Amino acid sequence: LIELLVVLVVIASFGTVVVNIIASAFRGTSKTDIINTVRENGNNAISEMSRRIKYAKTFDGASTSGSDPWECVATTQYKSVKITSFDAVTTIFSCEGDTINSNGASLMDAGPAGTVSISPGTCFFTCQKASIADSPLVGINFTLTSKITSGIAEKQATILFNTSIKVRN
Repeated sequence: LIELLVVLVVIASFGTVVVNIIASAFRGTSKTDIINTVRENGNNAISEMSRRIKYAKTFDGASTSGSDPWECVATTQYKSVKITSFDAVTTIFSCEGDTINSNGASLMDAGPAGTVSISPGTCFFTCQKASIADSPLVGINFTLTSKITSGIAEKQATILFNTSIKVRN
């Protein structure tokens, strides 16, 4: 009887260790998936804005309100930037609520049903020009976070995104 109890304790201990290892692997996989989703959304948004700003026909300026005046002052954090493409289409990239928009359409999987959102107060653009003849240097900055509301650390991810683009002309 004692030998049988000892064997049961050993098997139960071994089972507990195996279950903990498997649960840890699943938590790690879940965290990786969430980080990849956040990174994919942020990289997509920043690369789309970078490409379109860099190859725009004209850079029309940046605005703190999303409307006139459009300017470029080095010490200001802007909420919107405006460009005109070679096909004469005007595009306004803006930080609105929990997403980044391009003419009102979100560049990421945000919104009420989305999986990511911009951390409040972290989305802004910068604009610098050394002189009137120089091309502006536009900065894009935001922090993206997962929208999963679980208190478990493995279900949350926050990543900072920032880049600078030298406008072509």
